[in-house]
Amino acid sequence: ELGFGFEVISYRMGELRMERIDAIFKARGVQGVIIAPIDQPGTDFDFPWDQYAVGALGGSVLTPLISYVMMHFQHGMARALTEVKSRGYRRVGFFHSERSGSRSEYLQLMSFLLHNHATEPSNRLEPLSVDGMPASEIADWMRVNQPDVIISSWYQGWECMQKLRINIPEDVGFVSLSTRDRHPQVSGMTVPIVAMADAAVDLVVAQVLRNERGLPKTPKCVLVEGVWNEGATLRQVASC
Repeated sequence: ELGFGFEVISYRMGELRMERIDAIFKARGVQGVIIAPIDQPGTDFDFPWDQYAVGALGGSVLTPLISYVMMHFQHGMARALTEVKSRGYRRVGFFHSERSGSRSEYLQLMSFLLHNHATEPSNRLEPLSVDGMPASEIADWMRVNQPDVIISSWYQGWECMQKLRINIPEDVGFVSLSTRDRHPQVSGMTVPIVAMADAAVDLVVAQVLRNERGLPKTPKCVLVEGVWNEGATLRQVASC
């Protein structure tokens, strides 16, 4: 694409020293590097930044500051809330985790709290942090709070709802903020992986063509809109 070749190099922290990675890149004539999302957001990279045009997929590289591409998480939550409201849901619960929160820069959580601020107190449910929470405690929370729909940024949200044997969407609706190809029946936002990858390539290639190397003076964040997947875990929009 754009006249450049691409090669995927798998790397796990601690497997190779950065000096070795740098030598491999130089031997292969690498000019630009796109860093894929990393398992531990916030991990520091001891990388020879000044030698390459650089960019990242997602915001998991916190230091140093480099340009990156990610899904527009704030708009994704806004779209999810619009969809559930249009179908008559009023008591909206939100499952979130630290991992998904850090990867989204907590924009999903902030958007939900804004929604809560405008929600009448009788229908206002505090977000549930599910990190390390056993299914039995989630079931207790569901029974006490009686949500009529759950929005989940937690990757295991759908699997958890199935384990709880909740009738979806008959009893409770469900929305994922990161739907998976293996679960097309789940309503929610699909992460625009291809569009994000294209934008990351554009970001790095532009630096190469301008002969820019190293950390940017003004890092950029490119936001890509997610795509709504209708699925089958919400009730249908009421017709007039």
